[in-house]
Amino acid sequence: MKTKITILLLMLLGFNVNAQNYGVECATPDSTVSDPAGVYTYSTDPADLVSLEPVVYNVFFWGIHKIVDGQEYTDFPEHLNDFLTAVANLNREYNEFGIFFKYKGYDSFITPTAQQNETLYDETGYYVIETEAEFSQLWQYAANQGYVEPNSFNVYAYGWGGWAGAVPWYYSTISAISSATGLQGSGMIHEIGHNMNLLHLDNASSAPDPNCVIAEHVTRDRSSSDFNAETKGDRVVDTPASYEFEPGDISTCEYVGNRVDCTDDHLPYVITEPDLRNFLMRFANDCEKKYLTIGQGIRARQALVDDPYGSFADAETTIASLYEPYLGSYPMYYPHPEPWQKPLFQPGFNYKFVDCCCDYQQPAPYGDIGFNIDPNNILKIVYNNEINYETIFHPNHSAIIIEEVDIALDEVDDGRRCYDNYYSPPIIGGRLIKFNDNVVNGNVTITPQDSTGINNPNFINELDSGLYNIEKNYIDGTTEDNLIYKEN
Repeated sequence: MKTKITILLLMLLGFNVNAQNYGVECATPDSTVSDPAGVYTYSTDPADLVSLEPVVYNVFFWGIHKIVDGQEYTDFPEHLNDFLTAVANLNREYNEFGIFFKYKGYDSFITPTAQQNETLYDETGYYVIETEAEFSQLWQYAANQGYVEPNSFNVYAYGWGGWAGAVPWYYSTISAISSATGLQGSGMIHEIGHNMNLLHLDNASSAPDPNCVIAEHVTRDRSSSDFNAETKGDRVVDTPASYEFEPGDISTCEYVGNRVDCTDDHLPYVITEPDLRNFLMRFANDCEKKYLTIGQGIRARQALVDDPYGSFADAETTIASLYEPYLGSYPMYYPHPEPWQKPLFQPGFNYKFVDCCCDYQQPAPYGDIGFNIDPNNILKIVYNNEINYETIFHPNHSAIIIEEVDIALDEVDDGRRCYDNYYSPPIIGGRLIKFNDNVVNGNVTITPQDSTGINNPNFINELDSGLYNIEKNYIDGTTEDNLIYKEN
């Protein structure tokens, strides 16, 4: 994996960088390489997605820290929350195309800092990214130092800089995202889109084009000799031609320019509000990005299938992984010891936890659907916009329904992973406290009990009459008190 990254990194230097100096701050270079033959259908038909089985990919994050006054430092200490939010955003946007992402975890490393007489691009090393060369150095440094999680998309979260993010090459599983702007907003969706060979809507449009052969033309009439939407621009037919627009052409989410195509019929460019809100639109920064088109989704799916470097296959995991917690574990007994980290599930999905049985001390394997389930008895609902991630846990006596997965698999209320735990922790001992005056006071006789005595089924029957407190100690550290009055 490390070798593959090192070799492919060199491809970045071969790209023709034509990025415009306005709009969405993305340092990913435009692609001037033609699409490979036979890979893309350029379809915009939703039915073409139905035949594709859903795919799931691991995502691993690297937080880049720096040293300040001898101490490790980051501007963004809430790494777990930020990274979970980033994966949630990915799933909310790409699930409709049958693409799912599984949060695999995160780690951090300290960026090398500049020393006197050393040549680095800025004094913070890779914490601040302000040039394309620094991006190249970051990826090379990470590969050389082993800061690469195998079998995953690797996302490097740097502090801040001149761009929201970049990928070193298309068809890759490597990206760098600004912690300041990219993780919480549209930057993650934008850059992972580049990983899956989605291009800027105005890809390569800033190059001189005196002969009108580079620009994507406005027409969407396939019978027209001017039609080139499959080979120019972003090579997606249901996104508009967008060529050399300047900030002055755009008001708040409205195209106000009067530019026309360079072809003989001079068709005017037609840019709508959803176009300006497209996640791969490079300009119109004031417009919150909200959309991907069916054509973009189909292109991404076909790029994942093409996978010329095998990177996507390496990062792929199973649907079953979405039903596994990213943090916490299932207690063997109830009541469980406190504090206990409950099994937490990644945000970004619509979950239903529905009643199930019987007697599953640990959750049933994903493939086991032999349990009883009542989808109408819902114990807990979590929506895909939930921001309190501590609430997304698997409650006892329930199975998991992930709505987005059911839609992708064309299943209805097909609950998985039944967890139905009635197991009590073993009693390992305790005390028999006899109130000598038959009232609760300090006049007591205390008799320690071992596990044999306290678990004796005739323990109470063999007591003399009187008032007692039976104190039981469980293996998980909990205790239970039972006040009884024994009559003979």
